[in-house]
Amino acid sequence: MGFEAFRLLWEKRDLYNIVLLLRPSRSNKRRFSAYEKQSWITPVGGTCTLLGKGLKIVWGDALNQADVVEACGDIDWYLECISPPWNYEEIVKKNRFAGQVLDPGDLADVSY
Repeated sequence: MGFEAFRLLWEKRDLYNIVLLLRPSRSNKRRFSAYEKQSWITPVGGTCTLLGKGLKIVWGDALNQADVVEACGDIDWYLECISPPWNYEEIVKKNRFAGQVLDPGDLADVSY
């Protein structure tokens, strides 16, 4: 579901700047490499943040506060598409704002 949602947004990328928080798995790296190239992003390995034309990819972990803050800073809306192998309840416990529309200013107050 998450990839299909991304593809629908990608078709409207002239209207939106898209930010993704993705696990840096081999399959995700392969799946999104074409989109990185179309956005003038040079693919790299490991955990990092890459910014291109209309696309920002935070290669990280939804259980890592710094990665979530990096992905959610300076956004207006977000679509949450957590899929296995993630444990959704664990993410909700660690990120008290999971499942809510965020005011980016609230992120500074998030503590674990």
